[in-house]
Amino acid sequence: MRDFDGYPGRGRCWYGLDVRPCNPDHVYAATCNDDEKQQWEFVAVNDSEMLIKAKGEDRCMDRAGVNIELRPCNPDNHYQRFFAIRGGFNEYRFEISQKTATRYCMNQSHHPKPGEVFAMYPCATARSSSWQTSWWELY
Repeated sequence: MRDFDGYPGRGRCWYGLDVRPCNPDHVYAATCNDDEKQQWEFVAVNDSEMLIKAKGEDRCMDRAGVNIELRPCNPDNHYQRFFAIRGGFNEYRFEISQKTATRYCMNQSHHPKPGEVFAMYPCATARSSSWQTSWWELY
């Protein structure tokens, strides 16, 4: 996980509306870098499920309750196996969920900004006109 240069200071993250020191195991939005836009690799587990691996590391996204954390990659860990509930990982945009939490989508609590922590929120909330944060895109 990398520090970010966003409000309210280096090494602090947004947890909903609360700002506090970043947890090094949590996954959060970072400022885009033109040299390296895609920070994640999608590793197929089967026809529909993927591990979401931090580029250049052996750590994958892992659902711990509603939080998304980075843990050593393990394709047998069903909390690390994600699927595209709408769209597809190879399409223009997609929503990320898990078979163990199909009513929940991975996103953030409002429009993304640097340092905002990702978690699992109800898909209906993420799709609502006030949030509109359910879609992911590859760059």
